[in-house]
Amino acid sequence: MAWRGPIGVLIVAFILAVVFHMVEYRFAFEVATFSVGVLLVYFGSEFSVVGFKDLSLNIGISRYFAGLTSSIASNLPELVVSILILRRALAFGDSELAEVAVLSVVTATGFNSLLLGLLIVMVTMRTGALKFPYEAMRHESHLIRLSIVVSMLIFALGVLEWEAGSEPVLPRPVGVFLLLIYAVYVFFMYLSCGSDEEKPSMSFGRAAIYSAAGVLLIFIGGHLISGFVEEAISRMGLSVVSAALIVGASGSIPEHAIALIGAARGELELSLGNLIAGMIQCILIIFGLISVFTPIVLDGFILFQFVAVAGILWIVKKAILDDGQLTIDEGLFIIILQTMLFILLEELRV
Repeated sequence: MAWRGPIGVLIVAFILAVVFHMVEYRFAFEVATFSVGVLLVYFGSEFSVVGFKDLSLNIGISRYFAGLTSSIASNLPELVVSILILRRALAFGDSELAEVAVLSVVTATGFNSLLLGLLIVMVTMRTGALKFPYEAMRHESHLIRLSIVVSMLIFALGVLEWEAGSEPVLPRPVGVFLLLIYAVYVFFMYLSCGSDEEKPSMSFGRAAIYSAAGVLLIFIGGHLISGFVEEAISRMGLSVVSAALIVGASGSIPEHAIALIGAARGELELSLGNLIAGMIQCILIIFGLISVFTPIVLDGFILFQFVAVAGILWIVKKAILDDGQLTIDEGLFIIILQTMLFILLEELRV
C-alpha cells in the first residue's frame, strides 16, 4: 500500500524528535546513526512482512498461515534489536545493556497494548462498537488462553520468590517452554488450516528477494540501534529505563501504529489481529528467547506488565465471546492501565 511508507516515516520522525529532546545536541552524530537504524528497521520490516507472506502463498500454504508468518516478520525488529543488544551485553559483561535488552521487550509489549487500546477507542468513537465475531479469532483463541496462563504463572513465580526473601529470577528452562508453546501452536495451525485459493502478489523469486532484503535491513538497522544504546548509556548518561523505552518504541510503534491507519481504512480484523499477535509473540517468542540466553530478574515492572497483558488479553477474549464486540470503555481501560505502567516504570523496577 502506497500510504504505508510516508505514514511510517512520519511516525519514525516523531520518535526521533523525542530522542533529540532526551539527549544533548553534541551527540547529534550518534542520534543521526540511531535515526538511520530506525528507518532501516522500519523499511526492513515492511519488506519482510510482504516477502514472507508471499513466500508462504507461493509454496501452497493457507492464507491464514501466510498471515501468521507475516505477523512474525512484523515483530522481527523487536527480536533482532533485543538480541543484538544482549549480544553486546554478554560480550562486554555489561549488566545495564542486558537490562535494556530485557526491558525493551517488555516495553514493546506495553506499546502494543497501548496501540490496541487506541485502536479500540478510535473505531468505537466512530461506529459505537468494534464488531469482531469469534470466528475471526477462532485460531488465536487457544493461544490467547495459553498466554494468559503463562503470564499469570510468571507473575506468581515472581511474587512467591519475593515473599521468600530471594531475588526473583526467571529460570532459563522457562524460556525453552515458552518457545515450545508457540512452536506447538504453529505446528497444529499448519495441520489444521489446509490450503485456499488466495494467490500471491509476486513470484517466488521476488518474494525471496524481498524477504532476504528485509531481514538484512533489520540486522543492519538493529546493529546501529544497539550501538547507539551502548553509547547512550556509557557516554550520554541516558538511564536504563529511558534507553529501554526508546528501543521498545522504535521497534514496535512504527510498524504496529500503522494498524491504526489500516483500521481507519477498513482493515479492521487484520489490524486488531496483528496487535494481539504482537503482544503474544513478544511474550512467547522474544521474551522466551531472551530468557534462554540470560537470567531475567523479575522486577516489579516486569511482573506488573505480565499481569497487565494477561488482563488485557482476558478483556479482549471475554468481550468477543460475550457479544462479539469491543466497546469504548474497554479501550479506555487498556489505555489508562498501560499509561499508568509506563509512568510508574522507574518505581516498579525496585
